[in-house]
Amino acid sequence: MDASTQSAFSRLFCSYGNYAYLLNKITSGKPLSEIWDDWGDTNLAKWLQQKNVPKEDVVNWLQKAVESEKVLSDKLKEANKLLAECESIASEAYLTFSMPRVTGVSYGPSEWGIGWDRSDYSC
Repeated sequence: MDASTQSAFSRLFCSYGNYAYLLNKITSGKPLSEIWDDWGDTNLAKWLQQKNVPKEDVVNWLQKAVESEKVLSDKLKEANKLLAECESIASEAYLTFSMPRVTGVSYGPSEWGIGWDRSDYSC
């Protein structure tokens, strides 16, 4: 599956982050005609036929997505721990910091105490 097909598939069948669930349904032998997109508009068998995508390509892509989800979850847990450490350091010394790639949001002292300034939601 190319990137645009992967994106379309993800938007239609995985918009709720149900990659592992969908993979299990497909590999368990459930008829693809009984697996519907997230809006109930089209079933997987029809979609695969319209896009000329083999079932095996979807299974392979979903397996990779499930593996990547696990890695991402672990990395986010690690990042959350590091962020908590940064908050503690900043709080103790009344420092301000912002996150790389996140604009308009900073952590630091203000007239309301020490914490995240979310007054600019443009990030």
